[in-house]
Amino acid sequence: MSTVELKDELKKKIDEIEDNLLLEEMLELLNLDDSENTEFEIPAVHKKSLEIGLQQAENSETKTNKEVQSNLKNGLANNLGTHLTS
Repeated sequence: MSTVELKDELKKKIDEIEDNLLLEEMLELLNLDDSENTEFEIPAVHKKSLEIGLQQAENSETKTNKEVQSNLKNGLANNLGTHLTS
């Protein structure tokens, strides 16, 4: 794709976006070249999730990857009414 085609495609995609947070994040990303010492700021929604996860880890409320995968397989199998195999 040429530069003009890429820009046109980006403009079309941007015009379709209705999510303000996503648009703000995209604008910040595009403005990174404009400032030398830009800090990435984690959105409040994500900060809350991180805080919850850290608290769960401190309380030993964690699961192994194997446990999570097993729970997902079992949940999918129950929702679909079938048994998934490994």
